[in-house]
Amino acid sequence: MGKYLTLRAAVVSLFLVGTSPVWGNPVGPGAHLINGSPVAAGTHLEVVNMTSQGSSCTATVIGPRVIITAAHCAITGQPATFKVGTVTYTATMTRSTLYPQKDHDIAVGVTSVDIQGVTPVLVGAKATTGIDITLFGYGCTNPGGGGGNDGILRMGDTVITGFSDYDMVSRKAGGAAVCFGDSGGPAMALDGTTPKLLGVNSKGNIQDTNYDTRTDIPETQTFLTSFAQTNNVVICGVTSDCTTPPPPPPTAPTCVLTASPSNINLGDTSTVSIVTTNATDAAIEGQSVSVPNGQMPFKPTAVGSVTVHGVVHGTGGTGNCQTTITVQNTPPPPPNSPSCTLTANPEFANIGDVVTLELDTQGNATTAVIDGTSVPIPVGKKMVTTTVAGTFTVNGVVSGPGGTGTCAVSYTVDSTPPPPPPGTPNFAVVSTYCGPNTLGTTVSKVCLAVVKRDSTLPDLRLTDVLLITYTDGSSEVAPIISRKTETAQPGDLRVVQDLTTYANTQISAGNYLVLDTRAATLTLLPPLRDGAVPASLQGRSPKGIYFTIDQLKPFGVSGN
Repeated sequence: MGKYLTLRAAVVSLFLVGTSPVWGNPVGPGAHLINGSPVAAGTHLEVVNMTSQGSSCTATVIGPRVIITAAHCAITGQPATFKVGTVTYTATMTRSTLYPQKDHDIAVGVTSVDIQGVTPVLVGAKATTGIDITLFGYGCTNPGGGGGNDGILRMGDTVITGFSDYDMVSRKAGGAAVCFGDSGGPAMALDGTTPKLLGVNSKGNIQDTNYDTRTDIPETQTFLTSFAQTNNVVICGVTSDCTTPPPPPPTAPTCVLTASPSNINLGDTSTVSIVTTNATDAAIEGQSVSVPNGQMPFKPTAVGSVTVHGVVHGTGGTGNCQTTITVQNTPPPPPNSPSCTLTANPEFANIGDVVTLELDTQGNATTAVIDGTSVPIPVGKKMVTTTVAGTFTVNGVVSGPGGTGTCAVSYTVDSTPPPPPPGTPNFAVVSTYCGPNTLGTTVSKVCLAVVKRDSTLPDLRLTDVLLITYTDGSSEVAPIISRKTETAQPGDLRVVQDLTTYANTQISAGNYLVLDTRAATLTLLPPLRDGAVPASLQGRSPKGIYFTIDQLKPFGVSGN
């Protein structure tokens, strides 16, 4: 014995998948180590109770992300789960490429994250007859099976007595023996003062004899090296000596949430701020905010004590925080607070027309003013004779014991077209419905109009026109030369007409001159009585300027 290292082996108990014969005695799933004693609390955390495909076995952590167990405890590509402390890990398993054609009963698994709080065992040392080894397992405790299965890890000593194929054989009077559930557990030995994994529990007679697949043989070393390279992982004792201690687990993120102000009226907004530590992202009421400091406006929708929640995430997990906002009813307005409504008639006028401004008061008003001019209450009027073109805004103010209220209205004044030169036929363009252009182009207003004529124009055929006014005060007439009514959809009360208007010029089309036209669309709605009423209009002016009239209103005569 003097020329050999003094070795002790530690074995992890695992539940076995299926049966493995040895001397006619199968070792089946799940049991505790025979002649073993419970390990001290907080020790041998590297030996874990593993579950895969509904069966339990023992496994050993041999790298930051690698476990090793028996091949009959796992299936290639399938998951296996185990716990370290309160954290559950999942490993994807790979059997030895020799198994099951040959009884090389070893499998390894890789986790997606590092296994925290565990120092991996080194794979190494040399199996030699006569040396002591220690077996570990979560399996049964009675010879022949039975007992145990209580989730307690046990350990016990035995001695290597020989070798069989890929296995080392151990037996000792009164020594440890593997039972159902110890499969996959480690057989460990001391190499000097360093515990090393010498074998993996495979089978036994459930009395006193054990078979452990060796880790020191070329078949196992080749399998472990290839697995580490394929999965880019470390296996301690094979690809690294793992002397660097594992980093401490990341610190859990925390957060503090505050609201300013924390007392508000219903309808008001508070600013909620979050201060984080060790966080990679944060959210307040589900809305992402910046880290380490973020904020968002929060507008409660109910009266009372409203709790606002914050959540942070980081490599160390998740953290939560909250704050409270007290919400009270919005104070009612002062009693009989005055208000007003201002209207202009007409809203569209020509220079020289009179616009009537009417102010109606509501609430307890004692005075009313339209653009600095006092008017009676509750209804006051002010007449304005237009002198210049443009759009004008008029303001109204009412006052009373409950405070002050304001209102406003706008009206538009167009330039009056100049009188026709001497000798011009006596006709006029009579506007019927008008509206402002909402597109913001140089077209300011468009009217539907008809031509009023006398006996000097007996052959005038085109009587419907568009009267288009530009922002510079100029205007032009576009005769409507055709109307086409579209077929209405069932239930649609609108009447849509496609208009073709004359652009007052001719264009060349091959060897011919043709009228230059523009397209427009007129929508009419059923009135309360007698025929459809023009409602909206869109198209292009003779100059090619686009316009959209969202609302047409009745209007008077434009021109002479």
